Amino acid sequence: LNSKISVFYNYPNPTKDDKTTFRYFIPDAEKAEIKIYSSSGFLVKEIPNISFTENEYSEVLWDVSDELPGLYLGNLIIHKDGKQFDSRFTKVLVNSQ
Repeated sequence: LNSKISVFYNYPNPTKDDKTTFRYFIPDAEKAEIKIYSSSGFLVKEIPNISFTENEYSEVLWDVSDELPGLYLGNLIIHKDGKQFDSRFTKVLVNSQ
């Protein structure tokens, strides 16, 4: 099954100045969210109801100033017809300042 999410990444990666921006391209969805997990699998941040324009690149900023340095996984989840429709992961390296 091909992912409906054609693009999902973050920049800068590693993070810089306690910030990184997730960039994504969603062709068709009712809502979208990003969940961020530590490398040990714990959910550390949820960004619910992120804004997006269908068939255009969209972005959301993540302030990492409260996070420990290390590897994180960003999970973009899109919903359609009231249920999870697709998801995609990206790795985020949080730098120490």
